[in-house]
Amino acid sequence: MAAPLPSKAQQHKSASKRYKLPDDENAQLGALKQRLQALGADVKKSQLLRAGLALLVAMNDAQLTQAMANIGIVKAACQPQRVS
Repeated sequence: MAAPLPSKAQQHKSASKRYKLPDDENAQLGALKQRLQALGADVKKSQLLRAGLALLVAMNDAQLTQAMANIGIVKAACQPQRVS
């Protein structure tokens, strides 16, 4: 069963941004989504990302530093050049 939609007063503005994720981390998002569906919760990948952000914000400095030390940097792909 889907959760009720928040009232207009509770809704937040959202910004559409693009981020790169390694294929294995994107697969982990999919696996978490399926796991939650099996538990009866229908979630979107953006909700999983927001939940992860909430967990990072709640960490103390030592925990946050340790968590970030375990994450590598994803290099941005080069933009294809236009042919004139």
